[in-house]
Amino acid sequence: MSKVIFASLLALSTVAAAQTAEARAPRARPTKSAQASKSAQASYDTAIKLYRAKRYEEAHAQLLVSASIEPRPVVTWMLGQSALRAGRPVEALRYFDAWTREVPDAPAALQERVAEARKEARALVGQVHVHTRAGTKVTIDDEEAVTAPRAAPLHVMPGKHRVKIAKGDEEESRTIEVEAGGSVELTGGPEGSDEEAPRAHAPPAPEPTPVEPPSPTTWPMWLGGAVALGGLSTAVVFGSLRINSEHAVDVSRAAIVRSGSGLDRCGAPPPELANACATLARESRAADAHMKAFAISLGAGLTGAALAVGWYLLAPSSSAEGRSVGARVVPVVGAGTGGAALVGRF
Repeated sequence: MSKVIFASLLALSTVAAAQTAEARAPRARPTKSAQASKSAQASYDTAIKLYRAKRYEEAHAQLLVSASIEPRPVVTWMLGQSALRAGRPVEALRYFDAWTREVPDAPAALQERVAEARKEARALVGQVHVHTRAGTKVTIDDEEAVTAPRAAPLHVMPGKHRVKIAKGDEEESRTIEVEAGGSVELTGGPEGSDEEAPRAHAPPAPEPTPVEPPSPTTWPMWLGGAVALGGLSTAVVFGSLRINSEHAVDVSRAAIVRSGSGLDRCGAPPPELANACATLARESRAADAHMKAFAISLGAGLTGAALAVGWYLLAPSSSAEGRSVGARVVPVVGAGTGGAALVGRF
C-alpha cells in the first residue's frame, strides 16, 4: 500500500513538473475542452484505483484511454509503471524514455525515481547494440525495424530472437540469444560473413579449480593419522571413565571402613553393607575394563602416529628409482617372536 501511495504522490509531483515544463515551452499547446479534460481525468482516476487493486492490465487500458484524450506526463509515467507490473518491461522502458523527453527539467527527486524504475525494467530485458553497415535496415522478430547507424540500443525480452539485416535487395538472417541484463553486439551486414552473431555478453563462468588426485604413496600416512586420531580420542574417553570408576571404588571403600567393618566382609556382607559392597565390586570390574580399553586405545593411537610420522619422513618415492631404494616395512618371524621391521636405504 505504501508503494501505491508513493506512486500517487509521485504522479501528482510529476503533474506539477509537467505543467512547469509546458509553461516554459516556446510552442503553444492545443486547448482541450473542459469536457475532454474531465473525461481524461475520469479514466486516469479509474486507472489509479485498478492499479492499487493490482489489476495492472485493466489499469493500463484506462491509462491508454486517458492518454488518447489528453496526453500528460503523469499518464505516461503510470503507463510505464503498469506495463512493468504487468510483465512487459520492454514497453515500460519506452514509456519511461518518453516521460524523460516530456519533462526534461523535472525535479531531481522525480528523475531519481524514474531512473530506479528504468533500472528495474532494464534488469529484466536484454539489449541489442546495432553496429551494422550504414544504411542497413535491422528487423527483430518482424516487429521493430531500425536503420543503422543507431546509437541507442534496442531492448528485447530474454531468449532467442530472429534478426534480419537488409540493404537494398540483399537480406541476411541471423539468430541471436540474449540474457536478462545482458547485451549483444550486432555487426556486419548482407555483404559480411555468415558467422552467427555473438551471444549475450554474459560473464564467463569461472573455471573450477583443478583438484589433483592424492599421491598413491601417501595413503599409509593418512591411514596412520586417522588411526592415531581415533585411538588417542578413544583413550581419552576410557581414561576418564576409569578415573570415575576408581573414584566410586574409593567412596565405597571409605563407606565400608567408616562402618567399622573390613573389606573381607564383602564376601558375605550384612544388609547394611550390601549396597556399598555391590558398588565396590561393580566399579572395580569397570575400572579394570576401562583400564584395558585405555591401554589398547593408547597403543593403537601411538602406533598410528608412529606410522604416519615414519611414512611422512621415509615414504618411498613415486619414481622407479625411489621405489628401489625407499624404506619399506617387512614382517619379522622367529622362534617365539614376531613383529615388523622398517628396512631400506636411509
